[in-house]
Amino acid sequence: MSTIISSFKNNVGLDINLEIVDNSNRTKKTLFLFLHGFKAFRNWGFYPYLCEKVAENDIISVRFDFSLSAVVDGERLIYNSELFAQNTVSKEVQDVQDFLEALEKQEIPIDYNNWNGEIVLCGHSRGAAIAILTANLSQRIKKLVLLSPIATFDRYSDRQKDLWRRNGYVEFKLVHSQQKLRLNYSYLEDILLNADKFNLPKAIANVEQPILIIHGKQDLTVTPKEAYELAHSVKNKEKFRFLLLDKAGHGFNSAHPFDGTNQVLEKLIVEVVNFINEK
Repeated sequence: MSTIISSFKNNVGLDINLEIVDNSNRTKKTLFLFLHGFKAFRNWGFYPYLCEKVAENDIISVRFDFSLSAVVDGERLIYNSELFAQNTVSKEVQDVQDFLEALEKQEIPIDYNNWNGEIVLCGHSRGAAIAILTANLSQRIKKLVLLSPIATFDRYSDRQKDLWRRNGYVEFKLVHSQQKLRLNYSYLEDILLNADKFNLPKAIANVEQPILIIHGKQDLTVTPKEAYELAHSVKNKEKFRFLLLDKAGHGFNSAHPFDGTNQVLEKLIVEVVNFINEK
């Protein structure tokens, strides 16, 4: 198993750090691109373990940090608050587009001789929503894997939005590090201005590729109701699989820092690998 840590520049010159995991088998492989969720990063929780297990099955596994994920110390969950505040949904969508363009130019250090030219796009939580919005950016994207997906970006009350608008930002404190982070009003403005384009049930209805949704029944962060809403909107039901995992939470019962695997996570990995390998 080989691991490559690298980076590329996005369209505004910011670094996007990425990690590639590949086994040594010389065979044509699919590329698995993983997108992290809100307040997360490429090495959060179960993400590296999932990507490594996927790579063991003759799949090139790539995960990256969105350019404004702003993580400084992943273990202690410390962020660059100024960068974090500038993030928007549109910027994350653009980061994926920039990755796809870099891949076409062979600027991502994978073994292109062993790549079959196909991509499976996977995201967790808000990353799953970004995957939905970017599913049609490239004809190379052949399948979509959505883990604990949100069904809407607009998760705020009118009162919260009004305060956000008046203050110019919203502030919250991280539980583990007690660090205070802000999101500028530009984040909310981006969601409101692009309400139709960012309508996730509508967007997933336009996805023609096979889709796998996996959600935990005990997810208190993003309830299964949101997964059901997306599932109801999928039009290509013949190529759709929806799995609810018993006794599973938002992170599929894994913690950060990662403290080892569990039955729920192993079940998820089996389902993801099988879905990728289905013809």
